[in-house]
Amino acid sequence: LCSNPEFHEIVEKAAKILHLSEHTVCDAKGTIVKLYTSLETKGLMGDDGRRYLFDLYRFSPVDIEFLEQECEVKEDSDMPAYPHKLTLLRPELIESCWESKFRSWLQEKANKKQENENAPEETVIANADEFSFAFNPDAFTNYKTPPGEEYDKIRAADEEN
Repeated sequence: LCSNPEFHEIVEKAAKILHLSEHTVCDAKGTIVKLYTSLETKGLMGDDGRRYLFDLYRFSPVDIEFLEQECEVKEDSDMPAYPHKLTLLRPELIESCWESKFRSWLQEKANKKQENENAPEETVIANADEFSFAFNPDAFTNYKTPPGEEYDKIRAADEEN
């Protein structure tokens, strides 16, 4: 596991468009690295001086709901388990979910503005750059999270659900 600051900066631009969150991972040696992509993604510097990304098949998070329901053998069913474990959320679903969350956030901001009747009519409701909602492409996979604040956030989210 290794990371390059130049690649990280370039991938950050794509991650914003694809709604991918920066997340921290830890390798077997304890090296802590921040990534936007999944662990399987690789970056190479070409002979032409350009940077290339490979193995982009996991640019979406795992569809854990389908994985849990269809990829395990059920005792009360004659159907075999779904044989493929690489079940990912479709990009259209991610975009739709992001748009829904954005609309909710914007509506909340608009409601707060209406409550404040002293605000001028021309006041901007919200700056879209303030909105943050992104997906972790390594969620529900077997990657190691370093102990600390991010680990505690993940555990707290798991316990809520």
